[in-house]
Amino acid sequence: MSNRQSIQVSVIKKVQSAINNYGYKVPIYRDIYEVDAMGCKVLKEEMFHINDLQCVIDNSSTSRGKSVTNNNQGVIKGFSYATLYATYVEDFPLQQGDFIVYEDVFYKVLEIIDVVHYNLLYQVSLER
Repeated sequence: MSNRQSIQVSVIKKVQSAINNYGYKVPIYRDIYEVDAMGCKVLKEEMFHINDLQCVIDNSSTSRGKSVTNNNQGVIKGFSYATLYATYVEDFPLQQGDFIVYEDVFYKVLEIIDVVHYNLLYQVSLER
Protein backbone atom coordinates (compact mmCIF):
# COMPACT_ATOMS: atom_id res chain seq x y z
CA MET A 1 0.00 0.00 0.00
CA SER A 2 1.45 3.38 -1.00
CA ASN A 3 1.84 6.30 1.39
CA ARG A 4 -0.95 8.13 -0.43
CA GLN A 5 -3.34 5.20 -0.01
CA SER A 6 -2.56 4.80 3.71
CA ILE A 7 -3.23 8.52 4.29
CA GLN A 8 -6.45 8.18 2.36
CA VAL A 9 -7.65 5.16 4.34
CA SER A 10 -6.84 6.68 7.73
CA VAL A 11 -8.40 10.06 7.04
CA ILE A 12 -11.46 9.22 4.94
CA LYS A 13 -13.42 7.82 7.89
CA LYS A 14 -12.71 10.96 9.96
CA VAL A 15 -13.82 13.20 7.11
CA GLN A 16 -17.00 11.17 6.52
CA SER A 17 -17.79 11.14 10.23
CA ALA A 18 -17.40 14.91 10.58
CA ILE A 19 -19.59 15.63 7.56
CA ASN A 20 -22.23 13.10 8.63
CA ASN A 21 -22.31 14.41 12.23
CA TYR A 22 -22.17 18.15 11.56
CA GLY A 23 -23.40 18.46 8.01
CA TYR A 24 -26.74 19.01 6.35
CA LYS A 25 -28.58 17.14 3.66
CA VAL A 26 -29.22 19.61 0.85
CA PRO A 27 -31.21 19.03 -2.34
CA ILE A 28 -29.45 19.35 -5.70
CA TYR A 29 -31.35 20.89 -8.61
CA ARG A 30 -30.32 21.07 -12.26
CA ASP A 31 -31.72 22.71 -15.37
CA ILE A 32 -32.21 20.05 -18.06
CA TYR A 33 -31.59 21.03 -21.68
CA GLU A 34 -32.13 19.30 -24.99
CA VAL A 35 -31.14 20.17 -28.53
CA ASP A 36 -33.98 21.04 -30.91
CA ALA A 37 -34.21 20.27 -34.64
CA MET A 38 -32.25 23.45 -35.47
CA GLY A 39 -29.38 22.43 -33.17
CA CYS A 40 -30.21 25.01 -30.50
CA LYS A 41 -30.01 24.25 -26.79
CA VAL A 42 -33.52 24.52 -25.32
CA LEU A 43 -34.54 24.36 -21.66
CA LYS A 44 -36.54 21.15 -21.21
CA GLU A 45 -37.05 21.22 -17.44
CA GLU A 46 -36.18 23.90 -14.93
CA MET A 47 -34.82 23.07 -11.46
CA PHE A 48 -35.15 19.28 -11.76
CA HIS A 49 -34.37 17.56 -8.43
CA ILE A 50 -31.31 15.35 -8.99
CA ASN A 51 -30.37 14.03 -5.56
CA ASP A 52 -29.64 15.04 -1.96
CA LEU A 53 -26.11 15.59 -0.71
CA GLN A 54 -24.76 15.39 2.84
CA CYS A 55 -22.35 18.31 3.21
CA VAL A 56 -21.00 21.11 5.37
CA ILE A 57 -21.45 24.68 4.13
CA ASP A 58 -19.20 27.49 5.29
CA ASN A 59 -20.82 30.83 4.69
CA SER A 60 -19.17 32.56 7.66
CA SER A 61 -16.43 34.13 5.59
CA THR A 62 -18.48 34.99 2.54
CA SER A 63 -17.49 37.96 0.51
CA ARG A 64 -20.47 40.17 -0.08
CA GLY A 65 -20.83 42.88 -2.63
CA LYS A 66 -23.34 44.95 -4.53
CA SER A 67 -23.47 45.41 -8.24
CA VAL A 68 -25.84 47.76 -9.99
CA THR A 69 -27.66 45.76 -12.66
CA ASN A 70 -29.83 48.54 -14.07
CA ASN A 71 -28.44 52.08 -13.74
CA ASN A 72 -31.56 53.80 -15.04
CA GLN A 73 -33.84 52.31 -12.39
CA GLY A 74 -31.33 51.86 -9.58
CA VAL A 75 -31.96 48.14 -9.26
CA ILE A 76 -29.25 46.60 -7.06
CA LYS A 77 -28.48 42.91 -7.03
CA GLY A 78 -26.51 41.66 -4.04
CA PHE A 79 -24.32 38.59 -4.21
CA SER A 80 -22.36 36.49 -1.77
CA TYR A 81 -20.21 33.41 -1.89
CA ALA A 82 -20.00 30.31 0.30
CA THR A 83 -18.04 27.06 0.28
CA LEU A 84 -19.52 23.58 0.43
CA TYR A 85 -17.51 20.56 1.63
CA ALA A 86 -18.57 17.00 0.83
CA THR A 87 -16.98 13.58 1.16
CA TYR A 88 -15.33 12.28 -2.00
CA VAL A 89 -17.37 9.72 -3.92
CA GLU A 90 -16.55 8.45 -7.39
CA ASP A 91 -19.92 9.40 -8.93
CA PHE A 92 -20.26 12.83 -7.29
CA PRO A 93 -23.81 14.03 -8.08
CA LEU A 94 -23.00 17.76 -8.11
CA GLN A 95 -22.00 19.49 -11.36
CA GLN A 96 -20.93 22.99 -12.22
CA GLY A 97 -24.05 25.08 -12.86
CA ASP A 98 -26.27 23.06 -10.48
CA PHE A 99 -28.22 24.68 -7.67
CA ILE A 100 -28.51 23.70 -4.01
CA VAL A 101 -30.89 24.99 -1.36
CA TYR A 102 -29.54 25.71 2.10
CA GLU A 103 -31.61 27.50 4.76
CA ASP A 104 -34.19 28.51 2.11
CA VAL A 105 -31.52 30.18 -0.04
CA PHE A 106 -30.53 29.03 -3.52
CA TYR A 107 -26.84 28.77 -4.30
CA LYS A 108 -25.34 28.15 -7.74
CA VAL A 109 -22.36 25.79 -8.04
CA LEU A 110 -19.41 27.65 -9.55
CA GLU A 111 -16.46 25.28 -9.21
CA ILE A 112 -15.78 21.81 -7.80
CA ILE A 113 -12.29 20.94 -6.55
CA ASP A 114 -10.89 17.67 -5.21
CA VAL A 115 -9.01 19.09 -2.20
CA VAL A 116 -5.30 18.13 -2.25
CA HIS A 117 -6.10 15.47 -4.90
CA TYR A 118 -6.29 12.68 -2.32
CA ASN A 119 -9.91 11.76 -3.14
CA LEU A 120 -11.00 12.64 0.40
CA LEU A 121 -13.00 15.82 0.15
CA TYR A 122 -14.64 18.06 -2.43
CA GLN A 123 -14.53 21.82 -2.01
CA VAL A 124 -17.32 23.49 -3.98
CA SER A 125 -17.55 27.24 -4.58
CA LEU A 126 -21.10 28.58 -4.38
CA GLU A 127 -22.70 31.87 -5.39
CA ARG A 128 -25.90 33.16 -3.85
